[in-house]
Amino acid sequence: MDNEILDFKNDIKNYVQELFTLILEDYRNYLPTSKIEFIENYDFNNNIIIDKGGKYTKAPARIENNVLSLSPTIFYDNFVKNYIDNDLKMVDIDLVEEKFKNLPYELFNVNDLKTLIKTKNLSCFDVCKGLVIHELFHYLITVKSSSQEYKIIYNGKEYKCKGVIGEYLEEGLVELYARMFALKHNLFMFPNINYQDNIKFVLKLSQEIGSNMDKLVFNSDYLGLLNYVHKNGLKEEYSSLENAWLEKRMISRFRKMNEIKEEEIEELMMEEI
Repeated sequence: MDNEILDFKNDIKNYVQELFTLILEDYRNYLPTSKIEFIENYDFNNNIIIDKGGKYTKAPARIENNVLSLSPTIFYDNFVKNYIDNDLKMVDIDLVEEKFKNLPYELFNVNDLKTLIKTKNLSCFDVCKGLVIHELFHYLITVKSSSQEYKIIYNGKEYKCKGVIGEYLEEGLVELYARMFALKHNLFMFPNINYQDNIKFVLKLSQEIGSNMDKLVFNSDYLGLLNYVHKNGLKEEYSSLENAWLEKRMISRFRKMNEIKEEEIEELMMEEI
């Protein structure tokens, strides 16, 4: 497995280089200078880490402190089953704004992943590689803001926890733009089923913003996007959606605590969701 991981890291380094080249071809005119320079000076040796994960690995693919970390074996063993067993939601095609109308419906209807995994005979490395495009767009789309502290009662005990304001919108933007990018360049991407509702809100937002969407997405924070829209009730709707989403994710974290020692819970709770 160690040799496989080393080979996978080399493959990912080449793949990320290829993706960055395509990203700059598509979006250079919209990206701020700082993000262009970050891509052009990307440290492929130190900014990409391949590991086997651990008990508390947050995700099989993640960006932390500008480092892309991938844990292919953890993902395949612990996460793929959720994609196969869950009833996946789909985005209402009527909400798709005009600029997205030429995209095939399959971009928004991702409920055939079980067939995808079986027919393509995907390995853990194939599946993890399919998450890279989403993560790279986190380098480009940075609309989330500061952490907010919450208090939640669990099993009769109060815990403090953190959630990031604007993250609901950022995940929706990143997932949608990543899917469109993958489709345009005929690249394999493993869609994240957890962000279907986030995408639905992004599509609604894009209807209101119109032709300035790309410029705002790559240059604004979440408030800049929401403030650009004058539709009554949209900010309130977003606040409600994000709060419900954070609560849902926190409940999911609570469920995992059955395997965690009591003294470790408070430290885990104060990690950002």
